[in-house]
Amino acid sequence: MLQQRIVLLAVLALLLPVEAALAETPVEAARRWELIGTWRFNCNAPPDKIDNVATYTVRGNRLYHDRNWGSGTDSSVVSSATIRPDGTLDLLINFTSLSQTRENIFRKTPDGRVLTLVSRNVDNDEHTIKDGKVVGSGNPMTLLTRCSVP
Repeated sequence: MLQQRIVLLAVLALLLPVEAALAETPVEAARRWELIGTWRFNCNAPPDKIDNVATYTVRGNRLYHDRNWGSGTDSSVVSSATIRPDGTLDLLINFTSLSQTRENIFRKTPDGRVLTLVSRNVDNDEHTIKDGKVVGSGNPMTLLTRCSVP
């Protein structure tokens, strides 16, 4: 019995480095998911608070989420990007301008557009988007379209 436990622990110890080696950086996950570029509801409209210009870009080997809503801009580090087994992309974004970290989960549609399934403050679990719907109104989220690719 003791010998079986030792063998099991040895096998688990061997698997740990493999699992760590398979972990992707946020940049790698974003590139694989084809997130890098600019996304909007309407690529031809001027930016505003509802339809801001959301650009995912790489600077210095880090992934950034840059926003332009017409009257202002900000840039936030994406600290985590994970492609889930169901194909959705889970991002953790450190919005220093808002003093919060948000989790955004995206799903691609067959035509390449993106649906925001979840947007929530990780500190207090306050959702602005849940199950693909705006929490305040219950309206379905508008699909994001890729406007440009770097």
